[in-house]
Order: sequence, then C-alpha cells, then structure tokens
Amino acid sequence: MQVKEAIWRIRAMTHDVTEDYDDADCVFAINLAAHELATTLIAGHYPGLIEEGDFREGDAVPEGFFKTAGLYPVCVTGGMVHMLSGQDVQHLRYYVLPKDVALGGVMPFRLSLLNRLTLKIAAKMLSDENEFDISQDTGIQTEIQQALASGWAG
Repeated sequence: MQVKEAIWRIRAMTHDVTEDYDDADCVFAINLAAHELATTLIAGHYPGLIEEGDFREGDAVPEGFFKTAGLYPVCVTGGMVHMLSGQDVQHLRYYVLPKDVALGGVMPFRLSLLNRLTLKIAAKMLSDENEFDISQDTGIQTEIQQALASGWAG
C-alpha cells in the first residue's frame, strides 16, 4: 500500500473531511504507530521482523536493530557489537524495527494485516492526542494476537 493511500484511509477513519491533519502529521503518526506495533510484535517473538548476519568485534549494528533474537555470546553497546566468546565472527539473528516511511513511499510491513493495524493505531493516535497506549485497546490487542499467530503459522 502506498503512503498516500494510507493517509487517505487515516483521514477516512478519523472523519477528517477538512484535513485537520496534514500529510506530515499523518506520516509521523504512521511511523510512530509502526514502531509501537513492531515493539509489541517483537515482545511476542514475531518472526517476520527477524534478520540475520555475520558480525565481527566492533561492527556497528544495522539500521533498525532492536535486539538479538536469542542468546548469543555478544554484548551490544553504543551501537557496536562486542564479542564475549573470543570468536572472530558471530552469526546473529536479530529483530529490526521497520524503516520510517515517507510521503512518496510504501507502508512499512510486508503483510497487509500489519499495515492495516498500523493505520488503526495511527488514526487513534491522531484523534486522541493524549498519548494513545495500544495495550489498552482490546480490539487492537486481539488483532495483534492474530498477527502473531499468522506469523508463526505462515
């Protein structure tokens, strides 16, 4: 889904006929919602946000690195990988946050289910300017559980 279409959908969800939320507000809300959703999915060990690679002592972590996906003899501090085992190279699996979207780009998730959830969260954030907490919305929590289940099954 294109970000322009996502903005149109957010405006429809929030009944924003006068475009009170400009494009920049909507893009900011989409990025914030995507990161909020991703951290919740990572806490549930969602495999769709895992990447892997080989690292050496002092290598910088990749953009979007959140945490390792498992226990490894490494320490990540200051954005750098430090080997605790004495090995030259360590293969790591790690969770990543989705890249921020821009106005001319596409939505951050591969699954349309997660992009729709991102839009719901973004719309709630925009319409409720008092720091929306997705853990308090049972409908969104149910959909997150469904996304986690689909990630394990597929």
